[in-house]
Amino acid sequence: MLAINTNELAAAANRGESYQHLTPAQTWNAYVHGFTPEQLSDPLPPSLILVFRLAEQQQRSAIGNARFKAGLLFKAVLDESQPPYIRLPALEQVRMDVMAHLVGENKHDGANKYYRNVSLANFALVLDTTEDELLALSEKTGTAEQLRDAIGATHSTEFPG
Repeated sequence: MLAINTNELAAAANRGESYQHLTPAQTWNAYVHGFTPEQLSDPLPPSLILVFRLAEQQQRSAIGNARFKAGLLFKAVLDESQPPYIRLPALEQVRMDVMAHLVGENKHDGANKYYRNVSLANFALVLDTTEDELLALSEKTGTAEQLRDAIGATHSTEFPG
């Protein structure tokens, strides 16, 4: 087993990845809480596994609780203080869902109600683009109507909630 390199541990934690025998959550928590390479033996002590598991449950609850309101979910996945192992996969899923919604693939009422009144600014933020680029793309691809329907009457740049 290779010795744990603290720089490699930090890099993996910031990418939301596993490192050596550590899961992505364990990697993040080991890095953030300053565990030394000696403390991160393979296998991990059962008490440390429990501590990491409890921390992960608490960290996942932030995004888990936000999933019922689009604005809160957008805010959570864009919040860089969230652990990358949670935030980055959730952000990617939100981006795919938003794109599917904007091009009309999510036609059921649930999706329409979920994204209703999410501001154009928030759609642009989650898609990592500008409002103007998003509007131009929607015009070019013929999805401007879906975008107008999605944003409804809301044009605020603030996140709800």
